[in-house]
Amino acid sequence: MILYRDGFLVDLFVDDSEPGCVHRAAKDLQGDLQKITGRMADYKRYLPAREHGCIVIGTLDNERFRAFLAGQGLDCGEMEGGWERYILRTFGEKDESLVICGSDERGTMWGIYHVCEHFLGVDPQYFWTDNEPRKREKLVIDPINYISQTPTFRFRGWFLNDEDLLTEWKNGGGTRNIDYPFYHQVIHHSILEKVVETALRLRQNLMIPSSFVDIMNPPEENLVRIVTERGMFVSQHHVEPMGVSHFGFENYWAKRGGKQAASYIKHPERFEEIWRAYAEKWAKYGNVIWQLGLRGRGDRPVWVHDPNVPESMDARGAIISRAIQKQWEIVADVLGSRDFFSTTTLWMEGGVLHNLGLLKFPKNTMIVLSDIGGSQMWSEDFYNVKRQPGRDYGLYYHVAFWGGGPRLAQITSPWKMYYNYTQAIWHGDTAYSVLNVGNIREFTEGIRANAEMTWSFASFDPDEFLYRYSRYEYGRSLPEIYREYFSAFHVIRSDRIRDDEVLMDGIARQYGQSIIRYLKDGEAIPEQVRQVCMAAFPVATQKWDAVIERIAGEMDRIGESRRPFYRDHMLLHAKTMKALYCWLENLWYAVRKDDRSYVAKSANALRQIVEDRKSSEHGKWKHWYRGDRKMNLPGLLEETESVL
Repeated sequence: MILYRDGFLVDLFVDDSEPGCVHRAAKDLQGDLQKITGRMADYKRYLPAREHGCIVIGTLDNERFRAFLAGQGLDCGEMEGGWERYILRTFGEKDESLVICGSDERGTMWGIYHVCEHFLGVDPQYFWTDNEPRKREKLVIDPINYISQTPTFRFRGWFLNDEDLLTEWKNGGGTRNIDYPFYHQVIHHSILEKVVETALRLRQNLMIPSSFVDIMNPPEENLVRIVTERGMFVSQHHVEPMGVSHFGFENYWAKRGGKQAASYIKHPERFEEIWRAYAEKWAKYGNVIWQLGLRGRGDRPVWVHDPNVPESMDARGAIISRAIQKQWEIVADVLGSRDFFSTTTLWMEGGVLHNLGLLKFPKNTMIVLSDIGGSQMWSEDFYNVKRQPGRDYGLYYHVAFWGGGPRLAQITSPWKMYYNYTQAIWHGDTAYSVLNVGNIREFTEGIRANAEMTWSFASFDPDEFLYRYSRYEYGRSLPEIYREYFSAFHVIRSDRIRDDEVLMDGIARQYGQSIIRYLKDGEAIPEQVRQVCMAAFPVATQKWDAVIERIAGEMDRIGESRRPFYRDHMLLHAKTMKALYCWLENLWYAVRKDDRSYVAKSANALRQIVEDRKSSEHGKWKHWYRGDRKMNLPGLLEETESVL
């Protein structure tokens, strides 16, 4: 089939009654064709009658599209009732046309993006990797009859969490509705639209679009609108069940006469009122997966900030169970239906209470199990939780995390992720997977690996993935570079796999700050910090020297167009880790050798990386690091210099 050749460019036909998200995806296909051919394909919001040499896009529940299929002798009934499946089939006397048929609206979108990636060669992450499709003189595809399988995970998506770089990158997104030191702006709508487009191209169907989303604030409500208009499911952070964080609670009651104590024990009616108010707001948007639970301020157990909560674990379990049931009833009442999706996340205290048999959940609420963010290994809760027959279970996993890391450098290897998701597959926890992606740009490799795993786990192989990913992004297959990079991290613990817990960027920061407190105020250095520093240095820092030399040695072999991404994604990450290791090592030597001249060397390491990373703020990435409020390397440098 000819898509483009000798002045001919294929037409796109999408019936006007198709969902808006399908039209948006088809417009992405039209845009990709324009990038490659330099011409705009005709976009026709009806179905062809006698036209040939076209792409026809539709969803099985569209009656007009079904009639078109029947008229062409195309039988797609094998997908009837399927979840997010699609068929790609050439048709016509000479297979001169292509039909993209989805079992539902998202299946249709996945079919469109399959064509974009595999037929046109468009990188699903092109915005974040700066890997725009190349111009082509012709586009011709062989006859095809392809039907996708049901995805391994029903819900697959991202959580934009601790997104300090994203929020501060572009001005104009609006002001946050909370008094929280790390976030002042809302993610600019144009950036979130690119985030959502990327997720869709990777066949993700779920998004938690920011930390502490307050839907009562119009700029933050806009995030929910952007996600749902593109056909994705939208959900809420586990710290904000029903979309209500403690910050939201305080704002709501401040507008109604003053500060109110956030105590579900003393004033359940205040919570039930705000839950209903927020539910009515969220219910305006389709595809909400409601997060249920009762949490304290700042991602802590509810009893940390409410002294009225009894100390008895039985009583605590009963209180949280009662709140969850009430939330579920409020949602059912607001929607006028008991048929909706909901989750509860067993994070921290949730797993403990659940294992004690003290939590009760509505029958169809999915239970989400989590890893330990600072190690990306499943917590003991994952292994100890007794799965209830008939209950759906899912996952919350990290390629980015605050505060132990990963934060500014990719750290979660595909082998570690694959090991952990294998455990989940064995347990049957495939209803839901949400990935903490932080600020996205630093973690494109891990994000891509997770998307492929959750779409089709059986076909994923970590070694093959790195071979293919590096060739795709750098023009050269460099899996050995990745192996050396991931092997350079100092191993703190290896209980299950070699890199069970490693010295990450955020952990190095925490350790170094504890030494600074000792140097300034005489505060005791934790024993673990002493043990890790004794074991790590100087060998751990020297490993990064070798890795940096290895990465830099490949630079001239990378094509000129892909060199900036290779530098930003590989070399800068290795230099960042080397700088943090060198910073921590010299702080440690200042203590161990009782010589504060090492503090100056420590500061120099940070000063150098703050300067080096400016080279990654090129082109559209200008101002990328000005939102670095969490790792805050400039602030860490000032903190170090204060010792001098």
